[in-house]
Amino acid sequence: MVTRFETVKAVLRDTKRFSAKIASDPLTPLCPHARGIIEDAKFDVPPMLVNNDPPTHTLSRVLRRPADA
Repeated sequence: MVTRFETVKAVLRDTKRFSAKIASDPLTPLCPHARGIIEDAKFDVPPMLVNNDPPTHTLSRVLRRPADA
């Protein structure tokens, strides 16, 4: 667990080693039955801010920013 402010900043900037891509993955593996249901439904998690790395994350934030900000 990262707790020092400077280390937290370094981790947040290092998107190569600390990617956000797994942010919406389950913490424990799904059972085979659940995985089968998801695969059969062809369900895919769309890109969201929480699981998106720069530069796409940055562009999404800019586009969501209020015009008067």
